[in-house]
Amino acid sequence: MTSLVWGGVLIGALVSGTATASFAAPAADPPAAFIESSPVEASERSASATFIQVPVGSSNPLAYADRTLQVVNDPDAGATALELLDRFGGQRVDAFDLSGTFTSVESASLFHDYDAGNLLRVIVVGESAGARAVAVVTSTTGNSLAGATITPVGGPVVDAASLRLIGAASSGLLAVHENSAGEYIAQRLTYGFEPVGSRPPVTLPFEGSPELFYDSSYADMYAAKDGAIEQVSLFSPTELNRIELPGLGLVTTIEPSQGQAIAADDAGNVAVIDTFGRSVTSTFALPGAASSIELNPGLSEVLAVSASGDTIWRYGTDGTPRATIDLPGLDVQAGSLSATTGYNMTHVLTAAADGASYRYRVNYLSRYEVMFVGDLAASERGAGVDLSFSSKGSGPDVSYAWEYSLDGGASWAERSQGWDQAVPDAGSFTAPRPELPAPLDGRAPYLRQDVASDGIIAPFNLSATAYNVTLPEASYDGLWRVRVTSSLGSAASEPKAVSISNGEADTSVRFTRHPSATTVNFGQSAHFTVEAVGEPAPTVTWQISRAGGEWEPVGAEGSTLELTAGLAEDGALVRAVAANGADTAESQPARLTVVSADVPAIGAAPAGAVVVTDAAFTLDLNTYSHEWARATFGDNVSLGDPNGFTFSAGTGWTSAETGETQIVWDGNAVYKPYGGMNGLNVTFSHPYLAIGADGRAALTADVFWNNGGGMGGSGEVGNSGGFERVVIATFVDATAAIDGETLTFAGTPEWDDRPYVAPELSDAREYESSFPPSFLDYMHPELRPWFLATGNRNSEKPMNPIAGTARVTADAASGEGAVISAIDPLGDGVYQFADAAPVVTTQPASVSAVAGDTVVLTAAASGYPAPRVVWQRLNGDEWVDVAGAVTPSLEITELVEGEYSLRAEFTNRRGVVVTEVAVVTVSAAEVPVDPVDPVDPVDPVDPVDPVDPVDPVDPVDPVEPVNPVDPVDPVDPVGPVAPVAPSGEPTSTVTGEQLASTGVQASPLWIGALALLLGGGLFLVVRGRARRQAE
Repeated sequence: MTSLVWGGVLIGALVSGTATASFAAPAADPPAAFIESSPVEASERSASATFIQVPVGSSNPLAYADRTLQVVNDPDAGATALELLDRFGGQRVDAFDLSGTFTSVESASLFHDYDAGNLLRVIVVGESAGARAVAVVTSTTGNSLAGATITPVGGPVVDAASLRLIGAASSGLLAVHENSAGEYIAQRLTYGFEPVGSRPPVTLPFEGSPELFYDSSYADMYAAKDGAIEQVSLFSPTELNRIELPGLGLVTTIEPSQGQAIAADDAGNVAVIDTFGRSVTSTFALPGAASSIELNPGLSEVLAVSASGDTIWRYGTDGTPRATIDLPGLDVQAGSLSATTGYNMTHVLTAAADGASYRYRVNYLSRYEVMFVGDLAASERGAGVDLSFSSKGSGPDVSYAWEYSLDGGASWAERSQGWDQAVPDAGSFTAPRPELPAPLDGRAPYLRQDVASDGIIAPFNLSATAYNVTLPEASYDGLWRVRVTSSLGSAASEPKAVSISNGEADTSVRFTRHPSATTVNFGQSAHFTVEAVGEPAPTVTWQISRAGGEWEPVGAEGSTLELTAGLAEDGALVRAVAANGADTAESQPARLTVVSADVPAIGAAPAGAVVVTDAAFTLDLNTYSHEWARATFGDNVSLGDPNGFTFSAGTGWTSAETGETQIVWDGNAVYKPYGGMNGLNVTFSHPYLAIGADGRAALTADVFWNNGGGMGGSGEVGNSGGFERVVIATFVDATAAIDGETLTFAGTPEWDDRPYVAPELSDAREYESSFPPSFLDYMHPELRPWFLATGNRNSEKPMNPIAGTARVTADAASGEGAVISAIDPLGDGVYQFADAAPVVTTQPASVSAVAGDTVVLTAAASGYPAPRVVWQRLNGDEWVDVAGAVTPSLEITELVEGEYSLRAEFTNRRGVVVTEVAVVTVSAAEVPVDPVDPVDPVDPVDPVDPVDPVDPVDPVDPVEPVNPVDPVDPVDPVGPVAPVAPSGEPTSTVTGEQLASTGVQASPLWIGALALLLGGGLFLVVRGRARRQAE
């Protein structure tokens, strides 16, 4: 039999004291508690409206329907009304307009007219036509305002002018009037507002015309005094009880509820009172003045709304401060806070937000915690055990389950489950919180704040006891606990063992620890451990059942089993068998789950891209692989016919404007060279194709490998230890085209001209063609030859072309998430594409200038490896390198008159390309001639010493000092041509004089000697000719 207690209410027949209490140790990481304040709906009232809460009580149709009643005074709208709200949801469920009777309302009280079918009736006191008036609103039901009517109440029995208090009292009503002598006269009335003849009026012992407050639940009347309150019970109406309130001034608020009351003055001083014992429980001062104050006896809590309306202060009834509820951006409207009286901290209120009025729900939330677990005892193995616990937390959406562990607590299964359904221990955890919605109507914010469990560990209780429960046979040697789960999280009690009370030694063979369910990546080792006892000590062997088949021996012995997880082992059951010759026992089976890597998220799409679905393509690794065995793992992948693998159900996006396309597939393709000996395999999981706008594309996959002991299988077996995403193919000619609702994509993977050098020093060879280096670097060295141009069967090794289709939808693709580049899909900056000869992308432009000016020429080229650049000048029919001009931009300063033909030459190991010719035309600058000394200042040759000072060539050693090229070995001694400067490096700079002299060969030594013999005149002729040629 099972008994259940929820929310403090006994369900069933819980027998107290049947189990010894054992309180669970507190969690090492206490669960987070938090308060959420959520707008429920827009209010029909203005932001300046005020409210009066009408006490509902706890045992009537309105309380049973979880509804609260409030009065609305909305002078800006000229309205007064009654409103019924859902106590937990906060939404308005009914309303009755009082505006036709009252211009304002000062108080209201409700009762249920048992003489008229328990109808809801509300007595309203307020101003009507400039005078004080009383009326009663009568509904046609007990829990709504449906069909309600309003009737004035007056006459000598209920005099509105002198009425000081009216409300329900037992089976009728109580009215208190103040007479002309200042005395308070109490009169019992019927539900029809007639005097009860058997109950004559009573003069109450109150003095000084105090303000009165009434607790209809206990028929107690309270008078507010300076630093005190006075109490008179209807059942002893002549007895006055005075309760002093230290620290309080004139009391202006008294809020009685369920044997307690709070009293407060206008300065924010509060007293909590035990109304049964007529004593003060605590006093405390609020941080400031409050617009309203409420008592929640179920949670032993006082709540006060600050005068500013953006804070709710919380105190325990013992005066201990609790976490404040912060409401930034809100202004709680005066009197609107309705605190529940039960064990659920769900309060409702109305607040102004951005000038509008909204109803709010305020919830305190925390996950359930197990507080008590009874001892687990059995008279003998197989006998019944009592299971009992208690817990508390937030929210009614809660369940519980008893769990057992046969592996020391590493895994747990529910009592109704077999051990093969056990899962790894999840411990206790708090559920993730969803993101808060955007403000309601763009005005009313949703709010959340973390708080300590300060006094309210939980508003709800959940307890249960199950008697004489027979446990699974093996679990008598295991551990037991209870788990309580709600939408806020899950909590597990501390594990407890079952105690056997007969005291007899058990020498039979049995397992005290059973194997645990295990999940590993494909190709990794799975480990299982057991413990077996018996006399004599048993021997342990292992068995496996694949795909629901018969149990087969694994060939291992001992308490631990290590098993390589392959495709056939996914879902397999593993168990141990213990035997000592006299007895045999089998462990509970444990399930082995084999998984692969997670499917990667699709990259962010460009604007205008649309979603594609149902994508399919065939991955055919290469012709060499056609000899290998194949297998699939998971959904959406099948064996290709006749080769490779067909992936289906891919999803992604495509852009009709640019052709960019990205698609990802779920599934695992397993190649098994040589039949998969010793576990040898290469597994490709979740391929991802990214096609760029220029036709370049990359195919990535999560890859796992097992080397099978190396070539020949004689070495040590090893594996990659898991999956890693790598680039398995690149393309330069990929296409993606849309025809109606069909996307067709295709591409031929690169192979030629992608040299590869292994990262290991043991292999320094450069292989001329290969798969991408990302893939090869990750592979075991002994597996790489299948994907390299080693000289053996090279023509069978390139990856075969891919082609596929997808369905194009009209749905816009998401631009959120990471951007995945078709050129760098892994985001590591490593170039995976094959080598490419240089291609000019920017041609230099011809330019005209004046001598002495500066010009800049720019050229660019693509290619891989990055091309080197050198600028060249045409000298006659020969192109000659310009020394130092080795960057894409060439700056020429101090130009010399003449015309120069220039080009850039780009070079890498795959080829050479030159740009178009750019002509730099330099005209002479206009220089005034001095009439006194008409020597050309541009070339002022001194006739006495015919050496040009601008270009002082030594006739003895005619080597140009500006560009000292040795005519015998014309190599620039500064160094060979440098590679192209990286982007951002300074521009190469040469002078006009350097450019003019490029390619001009200086005269040999014998010409210099002859010049000395012939005289200066001959030298001038030769030198002048050389200068003209340079120009």
